[in-house]
Amino acid sequence: MRYQYWVEGQARFTEVRAVFEEQADVLVVGLGTAGAVAAWCAAARGLSVLGVERSTGMGGQGGMSGVVDYYYGTRGGAAEEINARCQALIAAGAYTPSRLPKATEESLPPALKCRCLEEAALEAGARIWYDAQILGVYLEKNRVVGARCVHGDAVVQVGCRVLIPGMELPIGLLTSIIGAPCFIYLMVRKRYGFGGAE
Repeated sequence: MRYQYWVEGQARFTEVRAVFEEQADVLVVGLGTAGAVAAWCAAARGLSVLGVERSTGMGGQGGMSGVVDYYYGTRGGAAEEINARCQALIAAGAYTPSRLPKATEESLPPALKCRCLEEAALEAGARIWYDAQILGVYLEKNRVVGARCVHGDAVVQVGCRVLIPGMELPIGLLTSIIGAPCFIYLMVRKRYGFGGAE
């Protein structure tokens, strides 16, 4: 098994015999809008899911940062269930509606979106680690089979069948670590300035 990680702007690797302290069918790295929904939907389909998030909540730009005019991009699917959960809490008086007289998808309070995303994921059985991040990935024959994560004060090896990078920076970082070509990686590398020659 190979452990690949990022050091001083370079992807490095070493051969290892990893012992996974945690296991998940699906490991989601980054619980922004896309990662949060991926974790929730995978858990709702009966898969064991672990979501790893650097910040203190789910939702990314559509929730944590208070961007109220961005939320999933298109109508339908999972977004409608989260919107319905938010509307129900507002109607029950459990949350103060936002600036518009009638709370619409665009005006749902960001903190409420985060709450509803988290509740949906937890109810479906997903586990969530906040204030956590990955340090590198484990590969067998160029297939990701796990990741090394920092969670609290511990470094934990997590085995997985599928790893989903849930936001653009992990996608770029992960593709650079494993050496996979990825258009998004090139965009991220340009935007954040990491990586080697073209």
